[in-house]
Amino acid sequence: KYPTACKELRKLVDVLLRELCKKQSLPCCRLDDADAVKILSSILELPDYDHRRSTYFQTDLVKMALEVLNDLGLIVLYGHGGISQKVPSVCLEPQFLSNIMSVLVESKTAPAVTTADALIELMEQHQLYSRISPQSSRGVKESLVELLESVGIVRRCSGGQKLIVPLALKGR
Repeated sequence: KYPTACKELRKLVDVLLRELCKKQSLPCCRLDDADAVKILSSILELPDYDHRRSTYFQTDLVKMALEVLNDLGLIVLYGHGGISQKVPSVCLEPQFLSNIMSVLVESKTAPAVTTADALIELMEQHQLYSRISPQSSRGVKESLVELLESVGIVRRCSGGQKLIVPLALKGR
């Protein structure tokens, strides 16, 4: 019932997930990442690769397909439309977020107000769910905080280092 291009995009998203798993621990990337460009732009029939690189995620067909996949819960499209992030990102495993929420809910040490560093330290203690470790690069750790902030699992307090874990999530 879905347009052919959307069905093809779902297959391409699976390929992107495999490529990302080879390179990093988080199942997320910005849509201007070289692998994302290569894979997702393959549904466009534009001969100029550089042109595709700069515009493929802004193309109506690709945006529509990504939004359909997001609405179906097959991916999480985030960061689009925000001031801090001009290029949207995608999380290819939505269940990853529920695992993170379970860590925050079950953790006795995670207060309602915390810092980004304390949140990262908590995630490092739960490597199975968060997929980051003390050896993970700072960029991967920051990507995780950015994802959690973009989808509303945590909120930044006054633009600083403090993060708020919503009280409803903490069961208070």
